[in-house]
Amino acid sequence: MRKISGELVRWVISSDYDKIPEKVVNITKLQVLGLFGSVFASLKVNEGKKFLEAALNFSSGGDFPVPGSNKKVSFGDALYIYSTLSMVLDYDDYLFMGHTGHSAVWVSLLTSILNNRSSKDFINGVIIGNEAGGRVGGSVLLGNQNGQMWSYLHGINSVLIYGKLSDMSFETILGGLGNYLYQPHFPLYPGFMGAESKIFTASEPISSGLKALKYSSAGIGGFDEIMEHENGFLNNLSYYPFDFMFTGFGTSWLTKTLAVKKYPGCAYIDTTIDSLLKIIKDAEDEKLEIVADNIEEIVVNANLLTVEMDNMAQDYFKPNNLSPININFNLRLNIAVAIIAKALKPEYLTKSFLAEHKTDIFKIASKVKINHDIAKSFDLLYTVSQSMDWEKLIESIDKIKLKEAIELLQKQRVSSNIDINLKTLFSLRSQVRGDKRKFLQKMLLNRITNIISKNKEQTFSLNDIDFDKFQMPFGVDLSLTLKTGENFNNRVNIPDGVSYDDNFKEIVVNKFMSESKQFISEKKAVKFVEMVENMENYSPIELLSVLF
Repeated sequence: MRKISGELVRWVISSDYDKIPEKVVNITKLQVLGLFGSVFASLKVNEGKKFLEAALNFSSGGDFPVPGSNKKVSFGDALYIYSTLSMVLDYDDYLFMGHTGHSAVWVSLLTSILNNRSSKDFINGVIIGNEAGGRVGGSVLLGNQNGQMWSYLHGINSVLIYGKLSDMSFETILGGLGNYLYQPHFPLYPGFMGAESKIFTASEPISSGLKALKYSSAGIGGFDEIMEHENGFLNNLSYYPFDFMFTGFGTSWLTKTLAVKKYPGCAYIDTTIDSLLKIIKDAEDEKLEIVADNIEEIVVNANLLTVEMDNMAQDYFKPNNLSPININFNLRLNIAVAIIAKALKPEYLTKSFLAEHKTDIFKIASKVKINHDIAKSFDLLYTVSQSMDWEKLIESIDKIKLKEAIELLQKQRVSSNIDINLKTLFSLRSQVRGDKRKFLQKMLLNRITNIISKNKEQTFSLNDIDFDKFQMPFGVDLSLTLKTGENFNNRVNIPDGVSYDDNFKEIVVNKFMSESKQFISEKKAVKFVEMVENMENYSPIELLSVLF
């Protein structure tokens, strides 16, 4: 049995800024900028304002400034405030596989300030969180939860980052990891998609992780094989753990796959909103206005992830409680708000805006039809596969256990009416051509011949994935028809805001400038952007002092 817990901690201790590729460092700097944008954005909506007021009342005094206030609070209170505010609007970043920024950025920044560390240490800490958190998420991909619901990765990140930036020993960090994963956080969907409790998704695990590490430093440590044990973390949180995710440390960089959201809300709405805003502009160019009363129908043909997100959102949506929390994952409502506002920004998710436009929001949402397009889901699978030795991956997997895991997942998704089976995959042959068709034929042949066969002697690792070529398309085809007969269509595969696109920096800088302008001067904002781009020349406290 691999000692995954120990391998992870050893890599954290050995990690160093000077070992990190320049491309990864530059992406990380923009990740920091984007997450500050999300914090400012949350202060525009009622949920963020209400939380900050309560948090300041509950906080003790200290040396750490917080956004939206002249008060300074303790390290722990500041960390709780920052990581909660960045979560409020789901306006964060994500990578393969996890929404790591809430812990990676804030634990690293504030711990660096606490311990008087350099900005190189700060950057290294963020990347520890990205690389460790992404690996944790990927390892439990086939489990009860997904995406933001992998909240335990924030507890793990807090142990690893704080331990590293506080020069703690291998034994102390490993013991802290064992303490935290003894009781990993386990969010429930109703509280995540249907209530304000969702805003604590990262902050609570972070707090618990720090406490777990504190007691480990006092000699009270947890089980040292907590991740890999047959009754440990991986086997309890996944139906079929992918332990190959804990490979490639220092050679395979998940940070290269980072995306910063251009819109508040789940990542799976992004391509739809990109497409919709282009349609709205096209209509305006033709002197046509798209409003609730002149829309006949809106049809979204989307990939599996987008459709499943919306299916789940319907289960927890309460029409009498319209808020950013229940809009963030509801594709119909996001479409409606974007049509009314001709944009999708935090200021259009305020209590007053939603109340004023509630009738039209529901009127437009009722005209949206969402269909699963198997070709779009296949394109996601195909595109991801092109960056890896996918045949080696398939050959290394236990087919029987994988089949059992998928069956358990299908039973869990009781709200879904989507069934992807062998017959469905065969039907794709008429829709794909060229290399995609060859890939499909190979995949089907491999599946048929290996369903009951023994595994070949293959060991897949993250080094078998080229993250310089990695892309994740969330493809959609959007069609909007007016009652007067005019029809608009648009297709988007890759959302704006992914780090592997040329416009990544422009999008992230624009996000920060737009969301911060209500709270700081343009001069301060421009200065902060310049300092982040040249972060190594400034201390972490100098960075924060420019803003607050």
